Amino acid sequence: MTRRRNTVWLIGALTLAIAFASASQDIVIDAYAVEVLRPDEQGVAVGARIALYRAAMFIAGGLAISLAGLWSWPAVFVGLAAVYLPLMLVTRWAPASDADRSPPPSSLRDAVWEPFVGFLRVHRAIEILAFVVLYKLADNLAGALVRPFLVQVGFNDFDVGVATATIGLIATLAGTFLGGMLTTAFGLGHALWAFGALQILSNFGYVAVAAVGVYRPLMYAAMGFESLTTGMGTGAFSVLLLRMTQKRFSATQYALFSSLFALPRLLAGPVTGVMVDAIGWRDFFLFTMAVERIPARPGHASVTREVLLNGGRTMSLAAYLALLAVGVGPFPAFALAAVCLAVVAIARPWKSPQDLGAAPRSED
Repeated sequence: MTRRRNTVWLIGALTLAIAFASASQDIVIDAYAVEVLRPDEQGVAVGARIALYRAAMFIAGGLAISLAGLWSWPAVFVGLAAVYLPLMLVTRWAPASDADRSPPPSSLRDAVWEPFVGFLRVHRAIEILAFVVLYKLADNLAGALVRPFLVQVGFNDFDVGVATATIGLIATLAGTFLGGMLTTAFGLGHALWAFGALQILSNFGYVAVAAVGVYRPLMYAAMGFESLTTGMGTGAFSVLLLRMTQKRFSATQYALFSSLFALPRLLAGPVTGVMVDAIGWRDFFLFTMAVERIPARPGHASVTREVLLNGGRTMSLAAYLALLAVGVGPFPAFALAAVCLAVVAIARPWKSPQDLGAAPRSED
């Protein structure tokens, strides 16, 4: 019994140490990206990094389990650790950033406290932080219960597995990479509101599934489109986080922004379960579409007030058109909202094209 208790504590300590090291490495890589990437490189680089990161997690996890069945877990862990050795050479010869030539912080206060205070000095800083938290709130609300939703509708385990682990994964990876590229091509401002609008429309698929019931082509299409738009929104938003971060505080500020970005995903589960019990699946997904109008009013020096205000209003218009058109069925509603958004996206004149994410905020 004592030996078993010691084993549990050992596994817990190792898990904590690995998670801490992994999170620290992620923050360092993100800070490095903030410091070395030029504005015209950020979209493609961020999209590729997130897509490859998720693909590597999926492949490595499945491969590790398969190899453990052939060999043993100690051999698998040694092999995974050995993969890091050649990557040390990549780190050694990676291009240095300008921040490496700057003097390090002189105290713990300068390293930890100043990044927070420095950002709060930015005009409308609280609204910017609210935008970071709320931009993907509706997407997180809808995504938290997709698997239970499909099971309750009547799809079997095989259907759900194909939708989430195959179609969903591939579409998310493709969407993230595509979102990064399109952010570079269209500008950050256009990309943020356009991908946000697409995320609203993607929930129409789940509304249709709730209304139609078990129909595999519709369910697969809804899952694929929702995952694709989620990836596109993540790609564009990750570029926004890069441009919001001051280079001299790259690690601390990016850690703050990415933590706030992940907060709704952690809190969505309990809230969504209660809501579904109260209003049902169809109305729940309609609600998530209306919620997308919340992050409509932040402004920032590198993402202009004009872009986000008009983009937020456009996303709100899509949500309201969708809700008003529900009475004639989800498919006409989807078509109506999609046509309106396409017209606005093509015809909308912008007063300051140079501010649409083409250049980062000047560093101080």
